[in-house]
Amino acid sequence: MHPNQTHLPLSDGQLWLPALDLSGCVVAALSRRAEAAHLKSDADFYNHYPASPYCTLSWWIEGQGQWCDVGGERASAHGRRTLPRITFNGPQRGPVTTWCTPPFHGVMLNFRPEALRHLTGMDAGSWLDKWGDAREALPPSWQGFLQAMLEAPDDFTRMIHIEQFVGTQWRAVQTRSIQRRERIHDWCEDLARRAALSGKGRSARQFERRFKRWLGLPHRELFAMGRAERAFFEALDQDGSPEDLDWSDVAIAAGYADQCHMIRQARRISGFTPAVLFKRVKSDPSFWTYRLWGIGG
Repeated sequence: MHPNQTHLPLSDGQLWLPALDLSGCVVAALSRRAEAAHLKSDADFYNHYPASPYCTLSWWIEGQGQWCDVGGERASAHGRRTLPRITFNGPQRGPVTTWCTPPFHGVMLNFRPEALRHLTGMDAGSWLDKWGDAREALPPSWQGFLQAMLEAPDDFTRMIHIEQFVGTQWRAVQTRSIQRRERIHDWCEDLARRAALSGKGRSARQFERRFKRWLGLPHRELFAMGRAERAFFEALDQDGSPEDLDWSDVAIAAGYADQCHMIRQARRISGFTPAVLFKRVKSDPSFWTYRLWGIGG
């Protein structure tokens, strides 16, 4: 796992990208560490995430994680549920928000669901919009790895554990590697090609069934996430303030019918309008994951 060395003072976040031979399995690892003195208010201890097609393992090294029942801009008005010390969650069709008791230190590891199925036999579809204790969800052969990640002295050692454990297992079943960092849209197109060409049946219904079995999500859901991600990067590439951006141009470049279409999809995927999301990504500590993806992308 290779660290992205860009410093993020608002979040103390770190992005770790997989080595080439692990890229078909692991999307990335992320970590965040914060003390109460580093952040200004209770709201800064939230963590905002967009809807995601990936499966995720999360370790709460220090502090306690809590899952907000509603993600996005309404998260603070709803209840929170305590998360297991090591949490597994499947693909999420809507925005997710968590909150951490300070001081905290957490590590996340994102898997491609079709790769995790090869490694563990887990069906991403059965975990759609769900989370649970990773020690109960994953097979016995993974228990030592889960505990070693929790007990490691630092994040660098944790990345070595990922390389050694996940890397060894993946090389034994590896179907492909990825030559560059692949965004959701590219991944969706590649999966669609493979789903269309695999198996005996090639009708539209069989294609959708095969695609959903692999990922737990229908093709249209993944495509929508990919288009929202493309709009996010289009806005970042323009490198202006939310007031200066031409959001209609962003919408067209990302493949939306119009700006209203993009706004509706952005609310569904992230819980925020594009302008509000872009502004908060620039300045709000709780949007640290968006900044890391923007820098790493």
